[in-house]
Amino acid sequence: MAHFSVAPTPAAPKLRGHLRKGENRPAKTGRAARVRAGTFNSVARRADVLRRLAERVNTGRTTTATYLGTLGADEAFIASYASPYGRAVAKVYREKFGAEPERSGLAVRGRHLLRVFAYSADELPILDAAARAYNRTATLVGGAR
Repeated sequence: MAHFSVAPTPAAPKLRGHLRKGENRPAKTGRAARVRAGTFNSVARRADVLRRLAERVNTGRTTTATYLGTLGADEAFIASYASPYGRAVAKVYREKFGAEPERSGLAVRGRHLLRVFAYSADELPILDAAARAYNRTATLVGGAR
């Protein structure tokens, strides 16, 4: 009768990154501790990146939302009335120049970028005229009806 010896099975290797119950991860140091705006896929990082992108594209141009902000409107007012005010500005622009304004600006709405009308410094009188003509913004520029 032959006697066979059975070799013991080797233990499974410890997975890297796996911590046993009760073990703590070491504190983050270096670059990992200096992350600027959340993790790679975080909501905060995405919002920050979108905001900076819109600022870079809109440099030297004025959107209706930024114009309302310079008039002293709060964020809730801008969120509610920037779009209808933008349509009023586009109407005044069409009347003056006989052409469509360019959608050359960017606006951040939640997680999305939207193309919006953007105006140069020499077109600011159009924004003023539209603000006086549009009922909701007339009080901001002192042209209440």
